Amino acid sequence: MPDETGLHVKITRGPPFWWEIYRGDDPQWVERSMCGYLMENEARFDGEAALHRLINRDVQAKRAVGP
Repeated sequence: MPDETGLHVKITRGPPFWWEIYRGDDPQWVERSMCGYLMENEARFDGEAALHRLINRDVQAKRAVGP
């Protein structure tokens, strides 16, 4: 699910499943899960939650800097 920041979640094949967050087409992940998941839907749920936290951090950082 890409958004205006260009961040998106990928789930690795498993088990164990891992979530990884990428920015645009960059092959290096920005953030990755520290543990594996037995079920893909658990990895996807936590990956999406981490994505939202990362987006919120980016937004807060931009607000702190100001225009």
